Amino acid sequence: MKNLQLPGIISVGYCQAKKLQPDILDIYDENALMKIYGTMINIPINGQGSIDIGSELVKGSTIYKMKATFSIYGNDDDVKKMCSILKKNIHSFMYVTTEGKKILQGTHEKPYPTVTVKYVNDDSPTGRRGYFVEVNYQNTHSFISLE
Repeated sequence: MKNLQLPGIISVGYCQAKKLQPDILDIYDENALMKIYGTMINIPINGQGSIDIGSELVKGSTIYKMKATFSIYGNDDDVKKMCSILKKNIHSFMYVTTEGKKILQGTHEKPYPTVTVKYVNDDSPTGRRGYFVEVNYQNTHSFISLE
């Protein structure tokens, strides 16, 4: 299995996957930038998030696995509400990397990314605390580069 870690992410947005409209419907060229249409809702994050991508050969086909992790910033009630929305697993996600590139995780079609949320409290004044989100996606393509 090959693994690749992309630059950090500085911005996260999500859109209900079925409302996302890509510019190209049938043929996806991984070397071209794609345009998408849909209302992206911003998720305020603490610091930077990360994206890891891996691939493996399964029955003659390459399957890509993409995992994004980030911590949500905000008051407890707002963050809990956002986490409950994200855990419905009906969204596609857009990330902006530290290099200014926009990438899309998931498309308007199934399979959709799956979200896991964990609350961490290290119980020390300088420890980690907050809601940490992990978004996993598995498909025959990894991510889509956006304009």
